Amino acid sequence: MGNEEMWLGYWLTKSVRLLNKFHDNKLQKYDLTSSQVAVLQKLWGEDGKTQKQLQENLGLTPASVSGILDTLANKGFIVRKHDEIDSRVNRIYLTLEGAKLEKLCHDIINEIEKTISEGFTCDEIKIFIAWTKKIHKNICKNDIKSTLK
Repeated sequence: MGNEEMWLGYWLTKSVRLLNKFHDNKLQKYDLTSSQVAVLQKLWGEDGKTQKQLQENLGLTPASVSGILDTLANKGFIVRKHDEIDSRVNRIYLTLEGAKLEKLCHDIINEIEKTISEGFTCDEIKIFIAWTKKIHKNICKNDIKSTLK
């Protein structure tokens, strides 16, 4: 024991937890969470996604996405509408209030990005992102292999 400080997973997990807490603290005064903003971000990029698309894009369980969508709908930020072609499918659309949150949330994200990238050069940030993408790819590749067994 004691080697955990040399493990990539240790530092990634520790950093992600702290980042989510930091983000949630910034959003708290607006009665939002980082999970809710993650869903809203997908809709700001392309309104009218299905719940399944959101689930796959965010890597969340159906129950988690359903709960987040229920909360966002109760706050008046999204509406669910039946798909015009397949009425079994619900599409998720932003309301005017949900669309108005985009600038506020992006300002908060930019503030967080400025804080977490302090002391890094642009090149170091690009390298870190490349390494993080490589880690993500390795996990996805391994996760797919384990589900095929």
